[in-house]
Amino acid sequence: MQRRLTEEGITFQRLLDEARRELARHYLLHSSRELNKTAYLLGYEDANSFFRAFHHWEGTSPGQWRLLQKNLQPTRPAQLGAA
Repeated sequence: MQRRLTEEGITFQRLLDEARRELARHYLLHSSRELNKTAYLLGYEDANSFFRAFHHWEGTSPGQWRLLQKNLQPTRPAQLGAA
């Protein structure tokens, strides 16, 4: 596997980081899971490592990013007849 990655000019660490970034964004958008638990699910030994990595990727903390994304999502109009 290492040889094939090298042939493609990709490192295992880069693949891992890309997978973690994609999953982190998904978890933050689609769950209210605590950030410490999100860090654990992504394989980080401690939450601070996750926070640093996320800040490097997105330029902000995971909590701030989650809040910003939730505020950017359009609100759904109330359905007719819904109480």
